[in-house]
Amino acid sequence: MEILGINEPRLQEPVPALAWELSFAQYLQFLEKQLQKCQNQIYRTYLQRIIGLIKSDERLIKPITDWGILAGHQELIELLQLNHVYPFEEDQNLLFAIGTPSPMRFFSYSKAFAELVLEEQTQALKLQPADEAEQEEKALQNLYRQVLHHCYEIPHETFGAEPVEYMTLEDHCQVCARYYRLVSNHQFITIRWEGDKPEMREEWLEYARGNIKSMNLIAVPLPLSNIVIEGFLIFKLKDETEEESLLRLNNIIVNLHALPEQDILAQVMAATSSLLGTDKARLGFMPLVKVNKEYVYHDTFSTTSIVFSQLREHHTPEELEHIFRILFSFCANHQLLHNNISYDIITGNEDDDVARYLHKYGLRSMAFFPVYHQSELIGVIELGSTEPDFVDMTMRHRVERALPMYREFLLYLQDKFRLVMNSFILERYTAIHPSVLWKFRDAAWQALRQVTQGNKDLAPTPAVRFDELTPFYAAVDVKNSSVLRLQATASDFKKQLQHLHALLPESMEAESKTTAALLAQLDKEMNLEVETQVSEHLQHTIAQLLNHNVQPEAANHLKAQLEDATSMFYASRNEYDQSILEVNKTLKRVLVQEKRSLKGLIPYYIDRFQTDGLEYNLYVGSAISPEIKYEESQGIRQIIQWQLQSILNMAKAVYNLQPYLPYPLQTTQLILVHLHKINLSFRRDERIFDVDGAYSIRYEVMKKRIDKVHLLHSEERLTQPGTICIVYANEQEIKMYTAAYERLIEEGKLQPAPEFLELEPLQGISGLKAVRLRITL
Repeated sequence: MEILGINEPRLQEPVPALAWELSFAQYLQFLEKQLQKCQNQIYRTYLQRIIGLIKSDERLIKPITDWGILAGHQELIELLQLNHVYPFEEDQNLLFAIGTPSPMRFFSYSKAFAELVLEEQTQALKLQPADEAEQEEKALQNLYRQVLHHCYEIPHETFGAEPVEYMTLEDHCQVCARYYRLVSNHQFITIRWEGDKPEMREEWLEYARGNIKSMNLIAVPLPLSNIVIEGFLIFKLKDETEEESLLRLNNIIVNLHALPEQDILAQVMAATSSLLGTDKARLGFMPLVKVNKEYVYHDTFSTTSIVFSQLREHHTPEELEHIFRILFSFCANHQLLHNNISYDIITGNEDDDVARYLHKYGLRSMAFFPVYHQSELIGVIELGSTEPDFVDMTMRHRVERALPMYREFLLYLQDKFRLVMNSFILERYTAIHPSVLWKFRDAAWQALRQVTQGNKDLAPTPAVRFDELTPFYAAVDVKNSSVLRLQATASDFKKQLQHLHALLPESMEAESKTTAALLAQLDKEMNLEVETQVSEHLQHTIAQLLNHNVQPEAANHLKAQLEDATSMFYASRNEYDQSILEVNKTLKRVLVQEKRSLKGLIPYYIDRFQTDGLEYNLYVGSAISPEIKYEESQGIRQIIQWQLQSILNMAKAVYNLQPYLPYPLQTTQLILVHLHKINLSFRRDERIFDVDGAYSIRYEVMKKRIDKVHLLHSEERLTQPGTICIVYANEQEIKMYTAAYERLIEEGKLQPAPEFLELEPLQGISGLKAVRLRITL
């Protein structure tokens, strides 16, 4: 057999300076070791024959420069094949070759290997490395292992599992890409060093183990130009198209959110064509999405569906919706495969609507794969061809192997559509509470169904409104939060100014006096004006120190400390902010826990606001969730009891938190009673819910003005730590709360003897009263 040489550099070892010498010396040593261990007389005779053939020509155990000498050793080559390749007569398609990789030359190879690797007419290389950079890195890592083993006597076990694959090759000469795994046997090589061998470096071993991912990260790489590899390799090619296609599909799915959107479908289709081994069958995806628990069809789906990409050109949206229902019913009944679609308009079965539509637009064989996720139908995979009987069971089985990846792709398509829906809602409305999300979905769907793909900006914006709701308001505020914040800031400013004052030389007398004056001012009063003055003085004075080169090291250190919000100069404010954060987290946690008891029992919507404390507006009424049936008066009583219990639990949670707060904080609790019905509308301009009507607006004004209200003819604030204050306008409203707080008094959660108080008039509002209840802490 003639020598097969390949001059394609991309198939050679990825180190141009690497020197290979063909020799049978290492193979001879291998055979002699085998002979020593072998007990089978027949196999011993076989080994002795090969050893004798090698020793009969001493040129074989030296570096061979003239490969022509192998022409006289055909028996040796055939025995080598028989011992390590097993090319039996009946296996005509075995893909193997024996030789060296740099330059790539083979003295023995199968006909199938040569036909696959080289173009017959041009001798051009048909196979190319897939993912060339990754393959090069694997080859280099394997080369480092071999060099360290042969030249530094590092045992193979040190490296862990040795990679067996030499390279993954891709055949792009076919209509659909095919993939082959090139595996090499390194047993019959030895590596020697030319010149002085450098000392072993730990980073070489780490790279060989795979702990260093790229040779570019090695500070001092192995000087590979100084090594010579002697011997030969046995290469085997294996068709891995199906496995590689599945692997590529999986990689596409894993990286869905990192890939350019316009490339995703093309890559999925390309990998699928390789998996199927043909471009005569097309794959389509029909995601099934629900709007308010009902499957719907949208024009967006036509971009991935082979059925609807044809239908949309000839049918109205209403007709497409009808066809969608037919197809949905068809797939739900698990009627999966149409081998030969030959619908006859005259004699055909009129009940077979699916076959009629498929045949009409050129599809002659078709398979449908319903895809489920967590027992819910999430989409349909379509596999179709214009040729009868082309889509068969073999193709179906290949698609079924890829179903886990296709399932994730369908979920991705579903999420994309939901993102469009949610984007529409969030852009046109606001962040939506789950209890009213259905209303916005319905409004968005009614608008989007009127426009075609990609034109959502042209859709109208329907009004979102809820009528006849009963409002409930409560607030838990940190007592004197503004004063405490200013005190914490003043404490930090004192430390900063004192440190600055110590740095100032006598020559900066004016700055020193200003610093002293500001320190005195902080002892008297702290307000926003003083805060601004101190900040500007610090910035200006430090700049002066640096400009005049006065204690530059200390001045730079102070500047850096002031620019670092976590430094000791902001300790008091950070302690205050951390305390506020802990209080807010606690209040939020308790409220979330308390809301769980209302879920599914009462139709409600809640707006929560968080600043230095927490306040909420809660609205109750059938308009919020029509599917929840409840008796209104009983529901109102439940909410009142829940409101008192939940605000009591929030107060207790903050009280129990106080020993763990870096800054002592107390909270006040306030409830405003207003049991008159209001209407709630979404305001597009501000993207918030707001009340309608003059009486409802009066309720909103009351909420904004009662937090700092005083008792009538007194300087005493209504809200005090350790209490719950219930503000009301008439006796009829407070009666429903009386039963609720009396129950808590009986349970010992509130103290006896509630205070009944009159409140000072507010701007535009007079006659307000309150009940102040003391919490049992």
